[in-house]
Amino acid sequence: MTTARTTIPTEIKVLMNHIYELHKGVRHMVLFTCNKKYSELAIQRLKSQRCEVHWCCRNRRLHL
Repeated sequence: MTTARTTIPTEIKVLMNHIYELHKGVRHMVLFTCNKKYSELAIQRLKSQRCEVHWCCRNRRLHL
């Protein structure tokens, strides 16, 4: 029996850590840039954590 593993991209792990610190009060704001291919996942994660999101996309990079 094999187990399928999904790996979380490093960029998303960094975002998740920023969100954690934001909720704990260590940070008051997060500025985050990632590859555009992670944009849907990043925005979905922020919205699920009830974070206000302002973003723009330039040169294949997502700026949150």
